[in-house]
Amino acid sequence: MPKAASQPSNDPDFVKYTKYTKKAGVLPDLPRDPPLDWRPLRIDNPHVIGSPLLPEGVNKGSPIDLFNLFFNINVLDRIAHYTNQHASALRYGPQLPSTRSWKPTSPSELYTYFAIVVYMGLHVEPSLEEYWTRLHKNAPYHPIN
Repeated sequence: MPKAASQPSNDPDFVKYTKYTKKAGVLPDLPRDPPLDWRPLRIDNPHVIGSPLLPEGVNKGSPIDLFNLFFNINVLDRIAHYTNQHASALRYGPQLPSTRSWKPTSPSELYTYFAIVVYMGLHVEPSLEEYWTRLHKNAPYHPIN
């Protein structure tokens, strides 16, 4: 029976499968036992396995406290500052046809933005529109809309 023709692909990076032969080389003769003067490294770790190492005063049951470990108010101030600076440079540079109106952002708006992104990651919908409008009578209600 003849072989079936390979399926054409519209993927420009598509590489056809090639059978490679394994060339078994000679392995070096390595010692099986450690040297006589070898001692294992002693690790004194007072940390209890399975519990987080958090700074003092952080409530591990509070999502906001955990979020603030990575994005505290200083980080959000910087993000807002550089975002506003970049938007200002784009607005007063050469005008592009797609330039939209801009109002400066703030750390509180960034908290809201990150909250929406986290919410959308937890409650996945088939399209973005379903978060903001109810497309049918059985559509779920999302508090962000």
